[in-house]
Amino acid sequence: MSRKGLHKSYFELLPSLRRFITRYFARPEDVEDVLQETFVRVDQAKTVDIRSPKSYLFRVAKNIALSELTKKSTMVTGYIEELADSNIDSCSIPLDEQVLSELRMEAFAHAVAALPAQCRRVFMLRKLHGMGPTEIAKKLQISVSTVETHLTKGLLKCSEYMEESGYGVSDLRGVGGRVRSGGG
Repeated sequence: MSRKGLHKSYFELLPSLRRFITRYFARPEDVEDVLQETFVRVDQAKTVDIRSPKSYLFRVAKNIALSELTKKSTMVTGYIEELADSNIDSCSIPLDEQVLSELRMEAFAHAVAALPAQCRRVFMLRKLHGMGPTEIAKKLQISVSTVETHLTKGLLKCSEYMEESGYGVSDLRGVGGRVRSGGG
């Protein structure tokens, strides 16, 4: 397929691509950024082997969206770590407890970052932003039962990660005072 044909396909599919990317991002700016990056990558593509422009465009958009979400997740875990550091009053907490708290927070940040993308989004919306399952389902355009499945999976995976890192479930509940057990 020619570059011109690929550009034509991009513009024909733009409304569908926009709706598709909205499943990953709530902010219109993020959606537009992914769309623009998709166009740039399509423009730079070697167009010889592209048999299905629609599949190709959606795959490129999805890969860019997932990459951006991974970057945002890394930024969020960094923010969590900074927040934990700023909340420590070094005068009233013994040094060994401060260090343990920082290590626990780091382990939790890694646990959340290791979750699959959709599970991580659901988990972070619930545990960090305090959104309810119905609100999350609406935002991500998935069913409430899928949200609950992701929350359960996220909590189990984080618990397993924390256990493997030498922390118990009580350590998971105590991370930054933010994570609560259960889906409610």
